[in-house]
Amino acid sequence: SKINTKVTNRLIFPEGQTFYFNGNIRTENISNLIIEFNGKIIFQNDIDFWPRYSYEEDSKERNIDAFIFTNFTDVTFTSNNVKNGYGIIDGQGAKWWGYIRYLRNTNDRPRLFTIFKSEKIIYEKIHLINSPRWNFYAHDILDLTIRHAKVDCRYNEDHDTHGVRELAALNTDGFDVAGKNIHIHDVEIFNDDDTVAIKQLNGADIKAQCSENI
Repeated sequence: SKINTKVTNRLIFPEGQTFYFNGNIRTENISNLIIEFNGKIIFQNDIDFWPRYSYEEDSKERNIDAFIFTNFTDVTFTSNNVKNGYGIIDGQGAKWWGYIRYLRNTNDRPRLFTIFKSEKIIYEKIHLINSPRWNFYAHDILDLTIRHAKVDCRYNEDHDTHGVRELAALNTDGFDVAGKNIHIHDVEIFNDDDTVAIKQLNGADIKAQCSENI
């Protein structure tokens, strides 16, 4: 998946249509692109059939994230949905939640939207719903703007209070970011904890070596 031209390209998920995905939707080395989530994206919720991967650092097999974007430059994630103004990405995370499941799986749950080693990124007008774990995670990012976006993780969409049941959506962080020159504003978040969290970087990272100017 390589689009490297000076012309801004568009990838559009049309309004009025629903797209069903499994996890591990992976794209890398993209520049000068606008991705419009005008329709609705739903990830399957059968835990037994979610893709897994064995990581080199410890050889442990884990559930892979839903969206994984790597090495993006000058890319905008947005929506031009006429009906409600937001594109919807639904992780159907409720089957991954709960106190017993948390003790069993802890952090072995997929994140919904992740982006790595990228720069000049705009993320806007997207509504992330019911991620199994963290909703949005950006690591090693330079020049990122997150604006006019929503996050919802709740068992009952009509509940606006954090009762015992709603709190069982454990570790469904809103926006977790690690990078430099990051601006987050005009966002709405309902989740279990960590609406916005700043994560660490180190000398091995490429775009930035320290999380700063956020």
